[in-house]
Amino acid sequence: MAAGSYGFHRASVDVNTPLNAAKTLAFRLNGAYTYEDNFQNAGYTGFAKDVALAPSLQFQPTDRLTINLDAEVYRSTNVGKQLIYLYFLDKVDNFGFSRADQAPLDYRQSYQGPGLTQDSRSTNLFGQVRYRISPSFTSTTYLTSSRSYSEGNGPYFYLASDIALGKGTTPGVSSLIRADQSTQDSRRQTYQVQQLFNGDFQIGAYVTAWCWAWTSSVSTPTLSFLAVPSIPRRSTCRAIITAPSTRAPLTPRTLLRHRGATR
Repeated sequence: MAAGSYGFHRASVDVNTPLNAAKTLAFRLNGAYTYEDNFQNAGYTGFAKDVALAPSLQFQPTDRLTINLDAEVYRSTNVGKQLIYLYFLDKVDNFGFSRADQAPLDYRQSYQGPGLTQDSRSTNLFGQVRYRISPSFTSTTYLTSSRSYSEGNGPYFYLASDIALGKGTTPGVSSLIRADQSTQDSRRQTYQVQQLFNGDFQIGAYVTAWCWAWTSSVSTPTLSFLAVPSIPRRSTCRAIITAPSTRAPLTPRTLLRHRGATR
């Protein structure tokens, strides 16, 4: 638990425990809830509320087979942070000041107003099935689902000089321009399947490591609402030859990352 000024409070949890006597089934849960108000002028409804959950489940019925299931769930509702930029068509000399604390703005004053909220949600699901075919060969299957959603207002501001706006020829600022970057019912859903085979074998005093990967994904964008499968991709990792004394453990993730195979 944590608490602070401007209505800040946060609660978090971390639970990690086996679910059976044999300890072949284990569960872990990470979670957090955060809320905070805004430090700006009284009566301003600025706030941020976030909830995050990350459960994990591991099942190992045999010494050869391991199944991992993970999820990431995030929810957020907020009034966006106030951002003020210098007008992109302007010159610094036109503003009449050279430091931020000299600007004719009160940083404790909100220029947004109430009701300009943003909502965002994301849910990511992961599955991994790892099977040791033999002491030298392993099969790993990954299943992934990702869903995101956003809707709301994202106002931001430009500080524009009177010269740039044609209001005069004397450096100074009397205008604040508002722009908006918003989303409306923006959704995206993605599925991905990846199959890996990796192994190693010894030739004389050296060990050769190899892997084979296959990936396919399906994505549903906001605009078309149609599932458009991508072309399945295959890649074969290069052989890695190392002396026994310098041999490092290889996993599908590290092998793909180092050899540049398709993920």
